[in-house]
Amino acid sequence: HVQYLGVIHINDSYGSAFGQGLQAAAQLLAPDMVVQAVEIPIDATQESIQNAVKILKETGFAYFFGILFPTRIVDAVMEEAYRQGIQGDSNHQWFFSDSVGPEIVSRTFPRESVLAKSFYGTGLISASAGSAQFNPKLEKLSDALKWLRTNPADMAFIDSILPTHSDSPDFAAFDLYGPDFLQSTGLQGPFLYDAMIAAGLAACDVYNSGDGELTGAA
Repeated sequence: HVQYLGVIHINDSYGSAFGQGLQAAAQLLAPDMVVQAVEIPIDATQESIQNAVKILKETGFAYFFGILFPTRIVDAVMEEAYRQGIQGDSNHQWFFSDSVGPEIVSRTFPRESVLAKSFYGTGLISASAGSAQFNPKLEKLSDALKWLRTNPADMAFIDSILPTHSDSPDFAAFDLYGPDFLQSTGLQGPFLYDAMIAAGLAACDVYNSGDGELTGAA
């Protein structure tokens, strides 16, 4: 039973929304749970990472959850956590969101290296929308997303409105359109559902207000 949880996240829209969602879920489902969130910029420096980890240390918590990427930042955070004494012992436990990728906790490092000690005992928590074959509504969503993935016009529109983080070299080569993009609702499902419901409600508001005309961009 985890009563105190420290959360460290990247301060882009994904990381911030994820962190806020954790706090909201804790208030609803575990009102006695205390969640302390700390953010770091997408172009985090060693100093900003040191400061964020210091805040986590000062909480006195034993459990931490990281919503972090890319790998450079994940490694820097964990090395700093080890240096400040909140990782690498039997008193602290770190978990990561699946945004880091499953390989982040399965890598091998030279024995007794700082990274080996920094990642010892860490784990990964993955969000899942379940299996489409057992849920007709989820199956329809899955089919619609697969169709969307094959439509050049829709993909071009999505690409035009997504943030690129062009000012950060760590994100310059980030490929959102890998072979699994929109092909499975398992990992993306919870976030896609929320996004679609929000878009639908917004479209209803526009239509009911009579102040605008619905287009593809709307």
